[in-house]
Amino acid sequence: MLKGRSVLVTGSTSGIGWGIAKQFAKAGARVMLHGLEGEADVTHLKAELGRYSSEGVEYTAGDLSSENTCKDLVDRSRKLLGGKLDVIVNNAGIQYTARTEDFPTEKWKAIMGICLDAPFFISKAALPHMYQQKWGRLIHIGSAHSHVVNERTAFTIIELLAKPSPHFLQFYISRHLQTNLRIVLPSTVFLGCLVRLH
Repeated sequence: MLKGRSVLVTGSTSGIGWGIAKQFAKAGARVMLHGLEGEADVTHLKAELGRYSSEGVEYTAGDLSSENTCKDLVDRSRKLLGGKLDVIVNNAGIQYTARTEDFPTEKWKAIMGICLDAPFFISKAALPHMYQQKWGRLIHIGSAHSHVVNERTAFTIIELLAKPSPHFLQFYISRHLQTNLRIVLPSTVFLGCLVRLH
């Protein structure tokens, strides 16, 4: 169904991202995995996806809190996935829970960098290429915390801030043929990125 399409899924070595990457591979797409692990640590993941897709599976490690890293990820994905990038799933995220008055500033900035800034920087780097090829899909994985208030999580505020942003972006990219954006809110799952204080 997706043979010939090139897909980047951030935060895709485990959890929701891994599940998404696997489904794209099963549909026949070329897939770029992304995470923080070394190349040797994801060999088995690439091998598993390779059983589903004959189009190819690649991996790039990188901390998405840097705009340069986000741009490099997009550029490397295009280079290794046949010279184009059709679909991007902004899935990477980190979490830390604490009451507002106890929340460490460095944790707040780190979560904002990965969950809010990175999807913007990746979209910024990818959209000119999608416009040029007249086709593209941006998929942002959100959180139920954009609808449920929780005083112990930064996700509540971040998701409330992030929620309007894709709609604003969609207003502009909708002018370009066959390039659009979707937001997905998965149901509750246990995530390894969740770190509790107590």
